Formats: sequence, C-alpha cells, structure tokens
Amino acid sequence: MSSDPTLAIPVATGRPGASRTSSSQSVQRSVERIDDRQDLGTVVKRGISPAPDSTAEVGAGSAADERPTSIAIPATKASSTGDLRSGLASPVIPDGAVQSLIASIHADNPGSKTPTPSDIPTTVLRAGVTHKAFNVPNHLLTSKVPLFKKLLSTTPSPTDEQLTFDDLDEFAFALFVRWLYGGKLQGPHDFHSVQHYLGLYVIGQNWDVEQLCNNTIDLVRLYYHENNMTAPTFRLEYIYTFTKTPNHMRKFLTETAAFRALCGEPAAKGVFLSDSMKTLISKGGDFSVDYAHSLIKLAKDDFPDPRKGSKCDWHEHANGKLCAKEDVEPYMTS
Repeated sequence: MSSDPTLAIPVATGRPGASRTSSSQSVQRSVERIDDRQDLGTVVKRGISPAPDSTAEVGAGSAADERPTSIAIPATKASSTGDLRSGLASPVIPDGAVQSLIASIHADNPGSKTPTPSDIPTTVLRAGVTHKAFNVPNHLLTSKVPLFKKLLSTTPSPTDEQLTFDDLDEFAFALFVRWLYGGKLQGPHDFHSVQHYLGLYVIGQNWDVEQLCNNTIDLVRLYYHENNMTAPTFRLEYIYTFTKTPNHMRKFLTETAAFRALCGEPAAKGVFLSDSMKTLISKGGDFSVDYAHSLIKLAKDDFPDPRKGSKCDWHEHANGKLCAKEDVEPYMTS
C-alpha cells in the first residue's frame, strides 16, 4: 500500500493542552474499501461464498469515506493457499496431523488398541447455505470445543439439523477445521480473507473456544497494523450482528474506527461522520455505546493506537490467568 505523507495528522490538531502520540501523528486516513458488494442477507448470514474478483483492501479515504451500511460486503473467496485449497472452502490439513491425532487418541485410551485412520470416529458438519460438508474427527471436536463435547456425548446422537450451521461462512469453517488439526493459520492478506477471519472469530465466540478467539484477533490486529487499516462500517455491523455479547473483536474494530474519527482528516469541511456511520449509530444498541466509550477513552488517554501494544490485552482469560510473557513483535512498538 502506498503511503501519502500529506495524510499525517498535525500535532496542533489535538485537544487543548494535550500532545499527540507518535501513532496519532502518523496515522493515515486508511479504511477498508471495496467496489463489488452484495447484500449480507445472501452473502454472510446465509453463508454463501461465491468467488468473483473484486477490489482488494485499499488504505484510502478520510474519516467519513466509508461505504453505505446495512452490512453490505463483497462476495467472498478463498484465503491464502497456506490455509485453504486454492479457490475452495477446503482446509489444508497439516503434514503429520493425522499421526498426531492417532497418538493423542492412544494417549487418552492407553489400554486400547492404537487406531488406524479408518478406525477414528468422525462427524459430518455442514456449513453455509450450500451445506458444505466437513468430515471431522470426533476427538478433535470434543477435546477442543465445549459445544461438541456435550453434543456428541448425548443420546440419541445429534440430528443432521443440529450439525448444520448455515449461518456460518464455509471458508471460515474450513479455517476452523484446519485449526482443529493444529494447523498454523496464516492470517488475512486481503479484503476477502479479513472476512473469513472475522467469521472464524465468530465461531470461536459463539462456541466458547477461547484459544481460537485469541489466535484470530492476534492475526487481525497484525494485518490492520501492517496495512494501516481501520474498520469500516460494514465490518462493525457484521461483528455486532453475529456476536451476541461484548468481546475483544468488537472492542478492537470499534476503537480503530474511533481512532480514525479523532485522528483522520474530515472528508469535507464540517463532515466528520460518513452516512453509513450515522445510520449505524442511529440504530442504538451496543455499538453506539461502545463507540462513544471508545471516543472518550482515546481522547482522555492521549490517543493510544489499538493496533499496537500487548497481545494479552486483547485475549480472553476465562480462568483468570494472563498470557505467558510474550516476545515483543515489531507491530507492538512501531
């Protein structure tokens, strides 16, 4: 992405008596933008993942330069081949993952015969409006996902309807399966893959998979930092629609939008909010409260950049334990 030095924020534009941090001095008017969009009702909520090309993410625009709301997003396509098979909602299973799975099953059942791959019980899960089938080992589901630990231990066995998730993005679901196998997630690299990773976070939130949420938000924050991005309205509306309780991804995306509003230049004299943001705010609810809170927090705390800083601050810690001391990544300080 190109860097335009004219977009740097002057120090003098801060509130009286306050100085800007280096982050706010250098922030550019970067907001994800697209040209090809489809209504969310047929793309995300129902899980459709067609694959026509559309404009990738571009750092551009001002605090008011966002696309119309009602959660319009583009047609989705596959993420990098490091995560998914090219053009398909099909996970790349890591080398050695099946052998590791067999060893794990044997360790949990030391008195039993070591299973062969064909002996391992699996469950067919379906995702998206196409009901894309994913054949997943039960051991992975029950050991990592509380929902399936309960669901697969009930009698009678769960119905096909209980194992079908047509509101989930099938590409995000493929990432989820790769993660279950212990695969390293590459993180988003363009507009489309950001949507897949937000969908992955939704899975982690709705199914209470703490480690998946933590891994995913690390990758999204890194992408936003490296590309100097802030969240546009449709990202905000998506995460507030598909997660039902307060969470760190809501907070992060909202703070990036507030950061842009405070540190970016207006699109025109007196224009400080885009029409899409006005529409979203006017709906009330959690987002409006969170956005107001973020604006106040950033102004009072000297404009800290939410894309920088400790990963641990953005992690779930259900057991109360903080993360182990982490190595400092470049994006945490620069």
